[in-house]
Amino acid sequence: MLIERVNTSKEDIPSGFYHSNKGDMKENGPIPPTETIVSVVPDRSYREWRLRVALWCGAIVLGFLHTWPHRHTFTNLDGISYLDIGDAYFRGDWGTAISAYWSPLYSWLLGLGMLILKPLPYWEFSVLHLINFVIYLCALSCFDFFLCELIRYQGQTTGFSQDGRVALPEWAWLALGYSLFIWSSLVHIVLWMESPDMCVAAFVYLTSGILLRIRMGRAGWLTFVVLGAVLGFGYLAKAAMFPLAFLFLLVSLFSVSNLRRAITPVLAALVVFFLVAGPFIVALSKAKGRLTFGDTGKLNYVWFVNCVDNWPHNWPRHWPHWQGELPGNGTPKHPARKIFDEPTIYEFGTPVGGTYPMWYDPSYWWEGVIPYFDPIDQIRRMKLSANNYYSLFFFNPYNPYFFNPQSGLLVGLLTLTW
Repeated sequence: MLIERVNTSKEDIPSGFYHSNKGDMKENGPIPPTETIVSVVPDRSYREWRLRVALWCGAIVLGFLHTWPHRHTFTNLDGISYLDIGDAYFRGDWGTAISAYWSPLYSWLLGLGMLILKPLPYWEFSVLHLINFVIYLCALSCFDFFLCELIRYQGQTTGFSQDGRVALPEWAWLALGYSLFIWSSLVHIVLWMESPDMCVAAFVYLTSGILLRIRMGRAGWLTFVVLGAVLGFGYLAKAAMFPLAFLFLLVSLFSVSNLRRAITPVLAALVVFFLVAGPFIVALSKAKGRLTFGDTGKLNYVWFVNCVDNWPHNWPRHWPHWQGELPGNGTPKHPARKIFDEPTIYEFGTPVGGTYPMWYDPSYWWEGVIPYFDPIDQIRRMKLSANNYYSLFFFNPYNPYFFNPQSGLLVGLLTLTW
């Protein structure tokens, strides 16, 4: 509780009333100008701090309960490749470790965890899920930073607006924000899934919070340096963050009130971004014999757009053993060796290693593929993606016959902030 002393005068309290010693209001003439009123008001910051701690605890407990049943399971083939690549990095096998399809950061984290804990084969999957849970906690911290900056920005720019709208109170932002974070992390990113998606989410939260700080005019040179580093590590988590990094830097440029003064710190952020991301780009380009920041986008465009006829039910018919059957997509430089047609048997023992060489480095086996633009295929892919997003927000992932209750949180947040 806060004890607040308020100086009063005739203008503050209606004439003819004063605060007596007995605590009642008496009509005894004008109030003396030196009189004070002592009022007790709730400590709002303490109340919201308690709410924040409760939401933190709820997010941690729900994340643990979400992870624990899957501690011995492995559901994503991608995770095998990340584990193999992480082992290759930490045994110094650089030629095997560099991959144009899998970004390195998640592999580094898995490899470091395996190196420190040295689990028996029985416990390797459990260690992976432990690392995922730690990444989830880091993402929670990054989201908390973003949400705090968003609340400050909202408080700085709104309040009572001219059109009569009132800003959301802090407790509402906290409740809605953490609910959306828990929902997206557990249901859609999927905490127990063996992928770097949670890493990417953490870096996006950090980047968004930094951009809000820049927009509020609370950023110095160090803020832009951190922004460049965060974007660099975001690229190391997933190659899709490479083009997005330039979009974020452009947003930071126009978030500063004085555009001329913003150019130098944004250039500094760009330099830091390349200092973080550059070494891997150089190593990858040297390994592939061409300038590249990754082949993930190219391959996924071929699989998901040029082969859209196979979706949404199946992978492309020739995945992962591409022999050049796709018309207009080029000629494979070193495909898997086909031994028999009936039954179809392939041999791929060399030169790529790993538990499953065809998925350890798909960019090697699909070297020579050329994506092409077809407006009809592109529209069909966009329709499929739109259906996926509709299902994402409006269908219950555990029971398709029930409406997704979490979508009400998102609709409510958008409605209130509008």
